[in-house]
Amino acid sequence: MQLIDQCNRIGRLTAVDGALVMNFDRSVHCFGATILPINCKLDPIEVRAMRPVEGDSGTKIMFGDLGGTRHYSAAQFAYDQPDSIAIVASQDGHVTFFSKDSSTGELLVVQQAELALMYEGIGGAMWNLSQFIDREI
Repeated sequence: MQLIDQCNRIGRLTAVDGALVMNFDRSVHCFGATILPINCKLDPIEVRAMRPVEGDSGTKIMFGDLGGTRHYSAAQFAYDQPDSIAIVASQDGHVTFFSKDSSTGELLVVQQAELALMYEGIGGAMWNLSQFIDREI
């Protein structure tokens, strides 16, 4: 019950415009934050987009095809912070994870991540995401 209560409190912080910044232990550093880019990517870039389903190795798509401002900000943050995971939860219920592959520099995008969250919760989703990146979560 304590975990559920904590997750509900954290979830309410996401209703505030801006980013919620927290670590993997669910410690909230700030919310409503505006994150400025370090290495602003001005050129259109390709990303590897995948879904959390067995056998999906991803497809190359142009970054501009991902979504709007939230997606751009999350992607830029993940690109600038290689050991991070940026999560976008859209009002339509879709969840997208962004992370940078430290070995290739490629930006990885897991679309429809809510599919992993439905049955396994956030812990299971983080474990599944660790299968796509070169580090243990």
